[in-house]
Amino acid sequence: MTQTFLLDYLVAQGGLSCASSLQSLTMDARLHVIPSIVRQVTSPHLVDLTVKVFMTWVSEMYALEQEETMNELLQSLTAGALAVTRPRISFFLQPSKTWTPEEETSQIGKARDILSATLASLRDEGRLRIARCVVDPLTQEEIVEEL
Repeated sequence: MTQTFLLDYLVAQGGLSCASSLQSLTMDARLHVIPSIVRQVTSPHLVDLTVKVFMTWVSEMYALEQEETMNELLQSLTAGALAVTRPRISFFLQPSKTWTPEEETSQIGKARDILSATLASLRDEGRLRIARCVVDPLTQEEIVEEL
């Protein structure tokens, strides 16, 4: 089943609320849409939630003083079904392909610090994982490096 078909099917069935046995969820998303997606999760079996996000999106949300959006992100990850299931939350930060190594180092530090501060309660509980994620150009496999 392709991802597009699966997404269309889920939307037709009422979103993620119909996935009552969901144990793991991985998504590529901008930070401002994560709350609306996560609020649909009703599975009592969710143990791992992974979000792949470009580092610049994290910095942009912070630079634009989107405190409300960041608070909404925290609320969506710590309330509702996720408050009960208490899954591990992983953010895989993806760099821009046009950055120099110095730019990437700077941006990754900013994004890590922003997420760590915003999601401090998850970090304190040991449920927050922040990592750098790149695709190896030779093998096309994802390489994940903990931050």
